[in-house]
Amino acid sequence: MSKKQHSSLFLIWMITLIWGIINLYSASNIMLMTNNVAPYLLILPSILILSGGTVFYHFIRRATYANIYAMIKRSALTINLIVLGMLCLVLLIGVDAEHNLGAKSIIDIGPVNIQPMEFYKVSMLLYIAYFIYFLKNKHYKTIHTISVNIFLAIGLIFLEHDLGGVIIITTVLIITLLIEGEIQSLLKKLHYTTKQWLYVFVAMIGVITLLINSMSSMHMDRFSAWINPFSDAKGAGYQLINAFIAFSNGGLLGNGFLNSTQKTGFLTEQTSDAIFAIIGEEWGLFGILFTIIILFAIVILCYSIAIKSTDKFSEVYAYGFGTLIFVQTAVNIGGITGTIPLTGVTLPFISSGTNSLISLTIGLFFVIVIDLNNKHRKVIRKIKSDKLFMDGEKWKN
Repeated sequence: MSKKQHSSLFLIWMITLIWGIINLYSASNIMLMTNNVAPYLLILPSILILSGGTVFYHFIRRATYANIYAMIKRSALTINLIVLGMLCLVLLIGVDAEHNLGAKSIIDIGPVNIQPMEFYKVSMLLYIAYFIYFLKNKHYKTIHTISVNIFLAIGLIFLEHDLGGVIIITTVLIITLLIEGEIQSLLKKLHYTTKQWLYVFVAMIGVITLLINSMSSMHMDRFSAWINPFSDAKGAGYQLINAFIAFSNGGLLGNGFLNSTQKTGFLTEQTSDAIFAIIGEEWGLFGILFTIIILFAIVILCYSIAIKSTDKFSEVYAYGFGTLIFVQTAVNIGGITGTIPLTGVTLPFISSGTNSLISLTIGLFFVIVIDLNNKHRKVIRKIKSDKLFMDGEKWKN
């Protein structure tokens, strides 16, 4: 009987989550204590998920990997359709996001707030993997089937005024399909004339123009602030300028744990999309580099698992999830450093946001199951190969 397998991805997830808990506590403690709230309130979900994830990891290591993997594969389409239905429900009974920042994206069920868009990121990857796996020899049909579902979801998310969600989902979709060669295969089959490609180009310009005209004043203000935050230092550029101050204060070594000044009423959303600036102020350049390294370690491990995968479903999903972490990290860090406009996207596994943390943890554990299953199958193949070799030696003797 083979030994139980281990996954390095689980270890990196633990390190990232613990790093997130440390920085989330620091970013939130003054804000919470000022409002007479226990300083550990915002880190409680992360602690519970870390504890629950650890227990679950040891459970799946003792389970039959192949059965868990098969269950994920069978449930992919159902999970996606359920989450898509929840996105539709948001338009009917959804409420504005916290602080009324313009994104109507939450289903409020008593003490529980569900944000379907966060769960759609993972369910979309399952959906893409499902169809490429089952229709891998029919590229044209595959990409069209994928498009109908995902364009519907993107439309729903755009109607909820969640521009950050639209950017992430669209980018992850395109990169994943490019990695898998689906877009290239489609283009080879189209055989469009120059005139037809011109029509496609004009249609794309029309869609982009429509999207720009549909953007809320808040999104336009963020775009203007990105161009020149100092033109409206007390308005749209306020957040970005204070992020710059935080990074400047931090320097190389930082001001030390709990010693950020920008979290004391200057930076808004310091526990969510601006937490990277707090890390930079308290831990300096070394803290910034450490954060980037552990997040990109997750990306690299996901890609490595995809390369070693034994079927198309696991390959597509692992590539997709690694791309999701890469894109969401890049959008968050890019926004708070002024590289791209602010979008309000959280930093994976580090920012506050229970919905994001739960959905990304679920998505990551799907990759861990794939990793364990790959390693188990490799061991089984080696055992069978060794057995055949021994049987051959006995036959020769």
